[in-house]
Amino acid sequence: VGAGAGLGGRAPARTVASIVVRDDVDIQPVSHELQPLHALTAVHGVTNGELLQPPLQAITENVIKEVQNVLWAADAREIASALPAQVRAVCSSTGANHSSMRVDLESGKRTEIDAIVGWLLSSLTPHPPATPLLSELYNAVRERDVRLSSA
Repeated sequence: VGAGAGLGGRAPARTVASIVVRDDVDIQPVSHELQPLHALTAVHGVTNGELLQPPLQAITENVIKEVQNVLWAADAREIASALPAQVRAVCSSTGANHSSMRVDLESGKRTEIDAIVGWLLSSLTPHPPATPLLSELYNAVRERDVRLSSA
């Protein structure tokens, strides 16, 4: 992050895991609200649209709530409030698509789990709330990445 203020007197922005974070705590979404759910598609081997169908619908809603809780803890209330509708819209409009994380896992490539979910769990706020589902998904994909690295 560079020193000095950016446009309009704001601190310069940096992009991390699909969220632009300004040093003055102005957090704005970029385009991939679904990214934390990529781990869910990867672990279950499903398309984006299947996240909105039973039996994954309830799990998806709980993961969204956990992401919202992290965003609220980071004082990103507007993003947190909009997240459920944005995720539903992305899952619906890309229903037949396979997430990049799923494709990476299935093709034996390392994923971006650390940059996406790991960052969200550990770096967005100094005091993150409990995220048992996100943590479980993170650990499952991370474990597969570690196995790929040591193979």
